[in-house]
Amino acid sequence: MGAQARKEKRERRADYEFSGSVKNTVTQRSGGTCEECESYRASEFHHKVSIATAIMMGWEASFVASADNCLHVCSYCHAVLDVTA
Repeated sequence: MGAQARKEKRERRADYEFSGSVKNTVTQRSGGTCEECESYRASEFHHKVSIATAIMMGWEASFVASADNCLHVCSYCHAVLDVTA
């Protein structure tokens, strides 16, 4: 994939990324604890419906980037969720 193609892919995905406001809302909801295992400090944000799936299905970016589609997770759970998605 060339540099231009990577740039275009990044730009397409930008609307689907979580905003600072959404991250703050989700952090307050989780209390800073992983919402998957509830054992570790959460430091990452996971899309329940992945950006790739949302783009393929033609879903609205506003849902995909919302707090309802976001999990606050530890790095271990994030890796597991990404592999099993």
